[in-house]
Amino acid sequence: LSVAAPAARPEVAKAQQVSDTLQNEIDTFELLSTQDPKNVSVRYSLGMLYQLAGKPRDVCDNLHAAYMAAEGGAPPELLFHLANNLKAIGENDAAINFYSLAIAMQPPGPVNWVLISISLDFIGKSQMAVRGFQTVLRLGPTERIVSWVEIYMLSALAKANQGRRAVWRYRNLIDYPAMPPSAASSLSFPPPVTGHVLDALTGSAIHLDVWTQRAVWHKSYAAAARSFWDALGDLTHEKADTDADAVAKMIADNQNPKMGCSNARFLILELARQDGKTGKIGREIHGFGLGAQMHVVSVALSFAIATGRTLVTRDVDNWWYTDAADCPSRSFTCYYKPISSCSEGDVMKGLKAEKGWGWKGEVARLGPESATERVVLTDCRLDNFLNLPKKHRTHVPPQFASRGLLWWRAQLVSYLLQPNAPTLRLLEQEKARLGW
Repeated sequence: LSVAAPAARPEVAKAQQVSDTLQNEIDTFELLSTQDPKNVSVRYSLGMLYQLAGKPRDVCDNLHAAYMAAEGGAPPELLFHLANNLKAIGENDAAINFYSLAIAMQPPGPVNWVLISISLDFIGKSQMAVRGFQTVLRLGPTERIVSWVEIYMLSALAKANQGRRAVWRYRNLIDYPAMPPSAASSLSFPPPVTGHVLDALTGSAIHLDVWTQRAVWHKSYAAAARSFWDALGDLTHEKADTDADAVAKMIADNQNPKMGCSNARFLILELARQDGKTGKIGREIHGFGLGAQMHVVSVALSFAIATGRTLVTRDVDNWWYTDAADCPSRSFTCYYKPISSCSEGDVMKGLKAEKGWGWKGEVARLGPESATERVVLTDCRLDNFLNLPKKHRTHVPPQFASRGLLWWRAQLVSYLLQPNAPTLRLLEQEKARLGW
């Protein structure tokens, strides 16, 4: 975790070589496009090279040139990539036009419908966005796409003045049970189950209150949060502290099994993507950002607690946020404290003794068929068994149901993201450098 990089590092040299190769290809296709500016294939290829280089404006310039040169015969993939990059640079109206053209060529394609609906919501055409999302659901999309729509539909409904529908969908999204009047009247304060939708155009926040079944607008997210906590009063704060302590104890008990590392049930989590064999480290991928990945890790911890397993991370991994020159293990503990008193090595030692000498080191993959296995392995892909069933992502222990999904997952992330000593030193160095 050194601040200054070593002078010579194989990974850096390799990255520089890849960068140089990409630039050489861009230069070659730039020359070809100059010689034949109406060649659709050349312009399309150049646009895709600029996409690899992370230059969306250059992508738009070349893909639009390819679209014009095609004279109405551009493939839907070109239109899709052009629309995505127009959206990335803030040209939402233009993006909507090209999503529309792509949809006209492939009407059943749900992804284009999702993206055009998001763009419509972003520019304030929320009622049209709602109709677009409804179309997506009628097309019978995959469960992953449905999960996108469930989130984005909340925003569109709230901003289209359909607050009750937004609250109803939010309630279903978090699987919040209906409370009979007799139970509700016995509560000394309303359960703080709540969600907020942010309006990118105005910076305002819409508070989705499951208790009152209303959607209330506030000038900002901070104002919405202040209003919410003021309404709950001191009693709720006291209960929040009590609940937080109870969760902390629940997690600690789960992650430090009393029966030992050789006998407890475990879920091993790999931060890289698997190559197919569960006993080997997966290849490095750059699929999504740190926040999205920590979402998956918190789902893993929630699932582990719900199924009576202790979550452990790989001792040696291939996490793309690490550098082998700074931390050879490339694992979660490069930056954070171990999340369990048991390591992967401890777990595997116990499993080897259990399986006998004929065992080849293979660990069962997490899935419906491996529920009875004492030790299972999963990774951070968004399309695996850990993430796809909605109940895994929305689970909240019954005793904390009134606190809501956001509160529950916040407790888990607070436990997971505890910086280790080297990371704390690095943070202190950076704070001193910034005068913070």
